[in-house]
Amino acid sequence: MSGCQPGTKFSIRVMIVNSQGQVLLGLKKKGYHASYWIFPGGQIEFGETVAQCGTREVWEESRLQIEIKGLLGIASEIQNNKHVVFLHLLASGDGCPQVTEPEEVLEWRWFDTGRLPDKTTLAARNAIGKYQQGQAIIPV
Repeated sequence: MSGCQPGTKFSIRVMIVNSQGQVLLGLKKKGYHASYWIFPGGQIEFGETVAQCGTREVWEESRLQIEIKGLLGIASEIQNNKHVVFLHLLASGDGCPQVTEPEEVLEWRWFDTGRLPDKTTLAARNAIGKYQQGQAIIPV
C-alpha cells in the first residue's frame, strides 16, 4: 500500500431533537460538506468520551446545552478523495442556537423532520430516518 493514500477521519455528529420534535441543522460555510445543512459536531480530543465530545462540540458551535441519549448510528462517506466516518449521537435539547464560528457555519436552524432543506447531507437524512423508524440507541 502506498504512503500517498488518503487517511480516514472520524467525526462525531449530534442529532439534537427539541421538545417540538425538530432537529438542529447548520449551514456549512466551507470545507467538507460546504453549502450543505449538517448536524453540529467535530473531532474527539484525547481523553474524551464520545458523549463528552458531542456535548463539548455542540456547546462550542451553538451555545446549546444538551443531554446525550446514545449512539444512533454510523455512516461512512468517501468524497473528493476524503474518507470520513461519522458517529451519529442522539441528544435532546432546546433553545436558540448562536453562531459562534461564523467562518465554519453560516446559521443554525431548527427543522421539522418532514421538511428538511434540499441540501441536507445524506448522512443526516439517514440518521433522521433511523430515528423516525425507532432505531435502538446504544448507550455511550
